[in-house]
Amino acid sequence: MQNLLNYDRIDIIICEEAFMSADYNEEAYENALIELFQNMGWEHVYGPEVDRDWHSPLYDSVLEDSIRRLNPKSSPAAIDEALLKLRNFENAELKKKNAVFMEYLQNGIEVSFSANGETKSDIIYIADFNNPLNNSFIVANQWTFIENSNKRPDILLFLNGLPICLFELKSPSREQTDASEADSIGVPVCCSRRSGYSRFRYRSIA
Repeated sequence: MQNLLNYDRIDIIICEEAFMSADYNEEAYENALIELFQNMGWEHVYGPEVDRDWHSPLYDSVLEDSIRRLNPKSSPAAIDEALLKLRNFENAELKKKNAVFMEYLQNGIEVSFSANGETKSDIIYIADFNNPLNNSFIVANQWTFIENSNKRPDILLFLNGLPICLFELKSPSREQTDASEADSIGVPVCCSRRSGYSRFRYRSIA
């Protein structure tokens, strides 16, 4: 997935001249990042225009389509069990939930299900590392999520309908922006307790 997932080397060159201008605000920064991901092959969606459950951090319709596409030989019961596990993590601290998800992402989800009166097992994969083009890559902006209150991260990256990275942007031209906000200047803050997005556990904590 080199091309489509290579967001850790975001080229500062595309923004360097704009950063020197006082007119380079958060909206311009957001649009520049969206364009960057589009140039790498990601599909862009505008959050308010997506018909979805605003209480779920998942892009559910894309998630279901992706998992069925990635596991064409698996039974519907096995896929439904995997979707249930993805949507309902056991009670645990955030770091443990992140570790569970990374295990799912790298090695698939082990499921047990009933078929013809027998208990069977399967592994359901949520990403295709051998054929990157078989995955769905979406960059979304202004994606409102309701958890106690309305939250609207500036940019979310979805891999097969799973939110794997969240960006909160601050304008480099703001005088009050200092080193204390460095983790918000275009740096992923998904799953950070301090960010207030506790249900975005679909990512590893570094």
